[in-house]
Amino acid sequence: MSRDLGLVRSAVLADFDNLVRELGGDPRSMYRSAGLTATLMSNPYHMVPCANVSTLLEVAARTLELIDAAGGKDVRTLRKEQ
Repeated sequence: MSRDLGLVRSAVLADFDNLVRELGGDPRSMYRSAGLTATLMSNPYHMVPCANVSTLLEVAARTLELIDAAGGKDVRTLRKEQ
């Protein structure tokens, strides 16, 4: 992490693209929704705001239907409970 605690290296999301594609999503559109770009994220040494990384993970989870937007619960768990 940098001296500015609000930034992290883009390497924290090193396999994000592959995982999103594997789950049927479009990582580039998710990057745009979070105020990031694929070009920026392709360099593991670029510093990106933690807030944007957090937003990206939330966008991905909702888009890929991995969490219940209202309750923040893992949808896969909820489906098993039903």
